[in-house]
Amino acid sequence: MRKIRNVLLGWKGGLSDFLFDRLEPAAASYRKSLKKTVFIGITGSCGKTTTKELTAAVLKSRGPATATRGDRNTLPQFIKTILRTFPFHRAAVFEMAAYGPGTLDRGIAVVAPSIAVVTQVGLDHYSAFRSREAVAAEKSKLVAALPPTGVAVLNADDPFVLAMGEQTQARKILFSASSPDADLWASNIRSPWPERLTFTVHTKDGAFPVETKLCGKHWVTAVLAALGTALALSIPLEDALPPLASLEPPALRMSPLYLGRDITVIRDDCKAPYLSVPSCLEFLAEARAKRKILILGTLSDYPGDSSSKYKAVVREGLKAVDEIYMVGPLRTSTPEKFRNTAFGGRVRGFDGLPSLARHLGETAGPGDLILVKGSEDADRLHRLVDILKQRFPS
Repeated sequence: MRKIRNVLLGWKGGLSDFLFDRLEPAAASYRKSLKKTVFIGITGSCGKTTTKELTAAVLKSRGPATATRGDRNTLPQFIKTILRTFPFHRAAVFEMAAYGPGTLDRGIAVVAPSIAVVTQVGLDHYSAFRSREAVAAEKSKLVAALPPTGVAVLNADDPFVLAMGEQTQARKILFSASSPDADLWASNIRSPWPERLTFTVHTKDGAFPVETKLCGKHWVTAVLAALGTALALSIPLEDALPPLASLEPPALRMSPLYLGRDITVIRDDCKAPYLSVPSCLEFLAEARAKRKILILGTLSDYPGDSSSKYKAVVREGLKAVDEIYMVGPLRTSTPEKFRNTAFGGRVRGFDGLPSLARHLGETAGPGDLILVKGSEDADRLHRLVDILKQRFPS
């Protein structure tokens, strides 16, 4: 096993799925030997990466721990993370995504977590699942696989997640953004830009002020999930809160970029499931800025007609921002539908990122807040950000 680990960790290129298929039994066997390491699996339709990073930050402040890197959440990454884990590591944290029915099975088998965290159930990968019930059925497997001595950390605000507790004999820790009936619940939630997310967390031991560097109220779920994991590991909240206060937002997940001319870009362009749009609009509505601009790329994971979905997003968005610039598939038709309405002139479509960058270069000014929402795979909005960095050097 030591030779296998050294080859993998020293490998600079890509490894084929064929090779990982052959390594899977060895990794599963090695994982069983790590009896003193707590394995934690995190799943959900939104917030997995941020929850994983917050949880890892708390655990690493208490001792050696490993975690899957970035937003890598597939079986090969689970195997690599297991092989990077040694007996002296106290914990190993895994972000576990479901891409369709049955896609979590092998990951759960090889990771064998004793703590399962579920953030939310939505219509992620809609084309594969078609319903929230199907998404919940797949993600609930993580909870159902827990040993009786394990812990399920569950979002009590989501009925699909809350119901997962019935599938295990493990201990349950419930968290909520509002309900005092949960084991952890939040009050006084604030995140009006340029302020970052703060709130008060309540437990049976009292109330504690929480400070973070995250942008948006919706991240309270991720923070509560990380604190719930801390409670599962008997970490006092007083010790868990400082690491959360110092962690920067994960890249491309409502992460701020400060440009010259006092212009700020909020990057949320890793992916753009329809489910995630309302939280972005809420953030923009509450933000304090001279001018607010939404750059909208390609939305994903929704049922029904795309035209009506984009039109609904634009209509709601115009209540929160001054202008919307579209670069996605409906960049021409959607602005046209608003041309002769009360919103005329505030919605514009751009054929390419260079033309949008030129427009921003000519019009952006001090105090502007620009939120970039799209899919890295479909829109490549990082190219727009690179151009803006050149035009507005900090």
